[in-house]
Amino acid sequence: MAEVEISARAYVKMCLHAARYPYAAVNGLLLAPASRSGECLCLTDCVPLFHSHLALSVMLEVALNQVDVWGAQAGLVVAGYYHANAAVDDQRVMWRDWEESRQMVGALLERRAYQHLVDFDCHLDDIRQDWTNQQLNTQITQWVGPTKGNA
Repeated sequence: MAEVEISARAYVKMCLHAARYPYAAVNGLLLAPASRSGECLCLTDCVPLFHSHLALSVMLEVALNQVDVWGAQAGLVVAGYYHANAAVDDQRVMWRDWEESRQMVGALLERRAYQHLVDFDCHLDDIRQDWTNQQLNTQITQWVGPTKGNA
């Protein structure tokens, strides 16, 4: 069985997505480099999709096409999916860099960084909003460093 690693960037963005909409279920896509080496699947980023209307196939199809095109330009492919129910605690999940990730999420939650996270739902309401969350990616990279933030 292959090993799966989740980067700090992907983990933090999933947590912030759930924190921004604690009253709703949220979902999104997990991305990995297109060229995989070895047995490990490295999930380096995530794209938050929806916090309402999780099952609308037309909006999901549009989102998947957009993420596919954007990911291909960045050398990434859709490698997974995440779903978080409303107000669920993840204390039962084990993470390799748990303490560091927990501290980072805590600090970003204190700064209310989740208010800056844009999911595809928000982008569909206002296409000027950046669903790729580049500003948030920069914050995460500054927190953990360029290597650990992506791997």
